[in-house]
Amino acid sequence: MKELNKKLAEWAGFIFDEGAEYGIPPILGLWYAPDNNQIGYPELPQFTQSLDACFKWLVPKVVGGDSYTVDIRTEKYQTWVHLIAHYYMDKSYDTQDKEPALALCLAIEKLIDGEK
Repeated sequence: MKELNKKLAEWAGFIFDEGAEYGIPPILGLWYAPDNNQIGYPELPQFTQSLDACFKWLVPKVVGGDSYTVDIRTEKYQTWVHLIAHYYMDKSYDTQDKEPALALCLAIEKLIDGEK
C-alpha cells in the first residue's frame, strides 16, 4: 500500500525534495503538497486508509474542472466503487475492496494507468 500511496501522491502533485542543496540526508527529505505547503517526511496523506484524504487531494484532480461521478456502495464485507471521470473522456473504472478508501484508490490507479 505504501507504493500505491506514493504513486497517488505524485499523481496528485505532491513533490519530494531530497534536500540535497540544504545538506539534508535523503531519508529526511520533505514532501510538499500541491499547494506548496511543506508536510514533512514521511507524512503523506494516507489515501488508501482515508476517504477524507482522497476527496481532499485526489478527487479534485479527477474532476479536472469538469464533472465526475463516484458511486461508493458498501456492504458488510465489501465496498464497490464505480468512478466515472467525465474529464477523462467519460471513462469508467470499477473496483472493489473491503476498505472504501482503498477501493477508491484502486479505481483512481486504474485511471492513472489508463485502464478501462
